[in-house]
Amino acid sequence: MNIGDGVTSSENNILVQINMGKAFYGEKWKSKDNLRTSAWNKAIEFNPSYNSDKLFQEKLVFGQLKLLANLISQKHKDATENTYVQSVHSIAFGGFSNLGYRHSKINDTGALYSTAGLLIDYKTRILNAQNEETWIFKVAGNYYYIASDVQQLTTDNFAGLIKSSVDRQLFKNTYIGLSHKYGNDNPGYKYVHTLELSAKIKY
Repeated sequence: MNIGDGVTSSENNILVQINMGKAFYGEKWKSKDNLRTSAWNKAIEFNPSYNSDKLFQEKLVFGQLKLLANLISQKHKDATENTYVQSVHSIAFGGFSNLGYRHSKINDTGALYSTAGLLIDYKTRILNAQNEETWIFKVAGNYYYIASDVQQLTTDNFAGLIKSSVDRQLFKNTYIGLSHKYGNDNPGYKYVHTLELSAKIKY
């Protein structure tokens, strides 16, 4: 949730989503050196969602259907007795569809909201012997066709957003991060192109 004056740095201002679904776990397999364990998983999700700008001028209420495939792997540092998980990798991709209703105060109208597209989400975590994340790399994106919406909002038939970030541990539970966003997305299809520096405390 992002609420404030810096709307150009956020593709969404208010997004509330309830994630529900079923996961289907695949069998694990090991690498030849026996250090890496991997598995393919699948999932189907239905996510009731609410999306609006901070002034509630553009409001979306919709259901989101997702079909996902997810490859997860983790690698141990070595084969000794005191080994630990050194890295964890995850890549998820699949299709999604949104169906619901938009109420636009700006244009004083409402319309059926319908989109369909593809998404990808990649994440790598590097860990130390204390099981702390020392590096975190993320890339996530979506690209979708706008089947139905208020026509005054955008002349584009497609929309999408790509986000990438890297976080580095400075001290225990304290991180510094750099992130980049580019694209256009709901609720207003406004283009964003930002580079952000952040400090994070995890607890």
